[in-house]
Parts: sequence; structure tokens; C-alpha cells
Amino acid sequence: MLLLFPGNPKGLLQALGVLDPKVYGLLLSPRRTATKSGLRGLKYGVDNGCFTGAFEPLHFKRILARLKRVVEFYKSHGCRYFAIDTDGNPEAVVPMFMDAGVDILWPLERASDQDPVRLRKKFGKSLRLWGGVDKRVLAEGPDAIDTHLRALRPLVEEGGYIPTVDHTVPPDISWPNFQHYIASKAKLLRGEL
Repeated sequence: MLLLFPGNPKGLLQALGVLDPKVYGLLLSPRRTATKSGLRGLKYGVDNGCFTGAFEPLHFKRILARLKRVVEFYKSHGCRYFAIDTDGNPEAVVPMFMDAGVDILWPLERASDQDPVRLRKKFGKSLRLWGGVDKRVLAEGPDAIDTHLRALRPLVEEGGYIPTVDHTVPPDISWPNFQHYIASKAKLLRGEL
């Protein structure tokens, strides 16, 4: 998206709906009935261009003012958890996400230096974490998979963490390795790994 608006943050903000109340309204009005059905959580996506250094935190504060209103709306209608889907490395803006009411960060891309153990130490347990299993490790075989998953054990035991692959599993992962990952993750979740 940033490529469409080089050097034009106002154009980018308009594209994201920050400067156009009609777009913001679209986030709310069609979902009003969904909140009456007992919605317990919502996941919201943010383009990874926001976290490559091309998008300044100052501009991001404008977007978060709108995000905060969306989060408040859903939480006022019974939604308990609000997850944000962020590609790349969002650490510079995670405190702003939390101030806006975001409860869960996903997918914790390992290729972008997102280590869930480190993130938990940095941001505390009030930020729930979802993801952080390095898909690249799955190609390395059972021993590497088990070692990687064991490193996540303290988070699983502490709670507020769901270990999942950070995005889709790539085609270089063999079926036996994937099966081993699933079996080992089940053991991890049962406290047996």
C-alpha cells in the first residue's frame, strides 16, 4: 500500500480511512448485528508496510485514534478480546496498540525478530500472544521442532499464549515434519514436551 502513496502520507491515511469518516463508519455499521450474537473476540489486520520503517509512529497515532474507537465499540458490545494481525516487526507501536485496547498480537513473525518469550518479558502478560512458531524450523526435522517448541513451554504454562505457525506452512515442509510438529505441539499443550 505504501508503494501507491510514495511521499504522500495524507494519501495513505485517506486510503486507510483515517481522514474519511465514511470509511471508518463501514468498520462499524455492518457489524452491529454481529455484536448481538455473543461475539467474544475479533481479529483486525494491519498492513506490514506500517512496520518497515517507512511509516512513522507519528502517522500511526492518527490511525490508532480510529482503531481505539473501533475497539471501544466492540468491547462496549461484549467483545472480550481484540486481536491485531501485524506482519513484520510492530514493536515500536505495540504500546500504542495496547493503549488502544488491543489484547492480542498475532502472528509474531520469527523472520522479523518476533520472539514471543522476549515479547512477554517486554510487554507483560496483559498482552496475549498468538503465533511465534518459526515455520522455517519445521523444515529442519523432528529434533529441531521439539527444541523450538520446548523454548515456548514457559509461555504455555503461564497462559495467555497460543503457539501457532507464523502464517501458512510453506511447501518445503515435508508431510512427516508437519505431522511431527502437530503431535509435538499437542504434547506441549498437555505439558508433556
